Amino acid sequence: HIVPAFRKDVETAGAKIADLERFAPSTDGLEEPVKSVVASNPDAVLIAQGGTLLRALAPTLVADGLDHDKVKLLGTGVWDEASVAREPMLEGGWFAAPEPDADAAFIAKYKNTFASSPPQLAALAYDAVSLVALLSAGKPYERFTDTALTDPNGFTGADGIFRFSADGTAERGLAVLAVTPGGFSIVSPAPKTFQPSGS
Repeated sequence: HIVPAFRKDVETAGAKIADLERFAPSTDGLEEPVKSVVASNPDAVLIAQGGTLLRALAPTLVADGLDHDKVKLLGTGVWDEASVAREPMLEGGWFAAPEPDADAAFIAKYKNTFASSPPQLAALAYDAVSLVALLSAGKPYERFTDTALTDPNGFTGADGIFRFSADGTAERGLAVLAVTPGGFSIVSPAPKTFQPSGS
């Protein structure tokens, strides 16, 4: 799903994709795709990977000649893990994710109830149940309609706002975070509403 969204956003911004590389989800076989990306002379590189693969890609890009000071590294929410901040080659990179500690109230409530930290998907489950509870308070036969579920104003979740489009995809109000040696800093805060500014 990332490639079509990336193409659309790049086109909307009036920019151009210099190169698009795919590779097996392992650290083997990175050499050719990385060389191709570096040869395309990009202004920015989107790395839609996390974990071990991300930590292998960034240094490989720099080792193959990518100028870390001139090329902005961009990521997705999978960058939202503490190990990313410990990788010097990712420093200065930007990615979209909930604001740090946006889900602090949910985590505290979960720990108080279950005496353990929530699994990663717990916030999504909580949001789903909360949405059902919210919509069930509506008028019978109007509660769970397409219109109710695709409310353009969206809903408030455990770690920020979200809404559903007519095709069933979810849109979240995320912050843009920067990788820093001490963790992540907010470049652009998450929106509090889906309404355009000035509405």
